Amino acid sequence: MKKYKVNTAGIKVSKVDTTPFTFVGIHSDGDRTFIHTPGANKTFGLADMDQDRLLNADMLFYQDFWVLPKLDGRAAGQLLKKAQKRGVVTLLDELLGLGA
Repeated sequence: MKKYKVNTAGIKVSKVDTTPFTFVGIHSDGDRTFIHTPGANKTFGLADMDQDRLLNADMLFYQDFWVLPKLDGRAAGQLLKKAQKRGVVTLLDELLGLGA
């Protein structure tokens, strides 16, 4: 990342959690099977992010935090509300019907 001068200031590294991994198997008929091994996504929450940095954006895309339980529900609502108060455009994709 340094070689290409990518700003990594907002990246957090857990000292105790592993990296989560999701394998998606695509069947010949187009159906998908998801195998997920949780890690830091189980403990990552609002306190783990620099909200000022995050909300200093033009847009905030909320991509169904179903694998981030501490950001689901009320926490997501708080984050989106703060973003809207700052004039950040918020986008929501809840992946409704996934697995149905």
